[in-house]
Amino acid sequence: MAIVNRRIDQPTGALRGELVLATIQLSVLRWDPTPAAESGRRAGEGRHILYLHGLGSGGVTAWRLAEALAADGWHVDALDMPGHGGSRWLGADGRPLPDQEAVEANLYGLDSMVGILREAIQRLELPVAPALVGHSWGAAGALAVAATGMPVERTVLVDPPFASPVQALRLADEIQAELRPDLDSALAEVRTWPEYRDERDIQSRAIALTQVSPHAVQAICQNVRSWSVLDEAETWRQAREQSPLEVITGDAAAGSMVGPADLERLRRLLGSEHVTVLPGATHSPHRSDFESFLAALRRAFVAA
Repeated sequence: MAIVNRRIDQPTGALRGELVLATIQLSVLRWDPTPAAESGRRAGEGRHILYLHGLGSGGVTAWRLAEALAADGWHVDALDMPGHGGSRWLGADGRPLPDQEAVEANLYGLDSMVGILREAIQRLELPVAPALVGHSWGAAGALAVAATGMPVERTVLVDPPFASPVQALRLADEIQAELRPDLDSALAEVRTWPEYRDERDIQSRAIALTQVSPHAVQAICQNVRSWSVLDEAETWRQAREQSPLEVITGDAAAGSMVGPADLERLRRLLGSEHVTVLPGATHSPHRSDFESFLAALRRAFVAA
């Protein structure tokens, strides 16, 4: 196992450790199947999920989904993506850089992220190919990894980003305005958000807000042209040929990044049966409509 320094993480209850790669030390949360799941055959028995969060978030926010999937028998790893959570870029000496805000912006481009994710999957030394579940920016990475031919069981994209450069820079401004320097101010901010009512949700989202690099947010959105992979039909076809590819989106009227025209294109590329829209759900359907999202995800795990 390549994950080191494992310890219990609060408030998720998962094991947290570090995955040391060539250029970055990724922080990883791991949930193993619950004892109840291990006592009998479940849908996820012996299977692994690698969860990739969206921009401005963190692996810590995956706790509710990961617990549900662990109860189904899955092993779940949630990465802190570059510039987020406890992940740290490394210097030439293999140690974390003292100034994480000083790294080159191109390190946050999609090509760089794909290389990191491929290396992470290899270094995790999983006994079987993982299923990739990516939200928003994480979906862009998951799709690109799948299209390279990396062995994955299947790929599920949650509200993948369709954004112009102008829209991306506007998104960067919105996310940067939400970031907070300390936990108390972050908790106060999240408590004003109407979609957050569960205390663990509030805690985990607040923690994530204090651990996001403003430089990373800006650099990722400045590299939005590299997201054009989402507009290239051939990339979607390649990913689909490598393994099952499913899409779950929110409702455009409620804030989904997948607009009506994008939705129709996805249906033509993948087939309507592989694209699920959750009416009334936001860009983060796993937060705004968790039960419906979980049901859709479970169906996606058995789709062919």
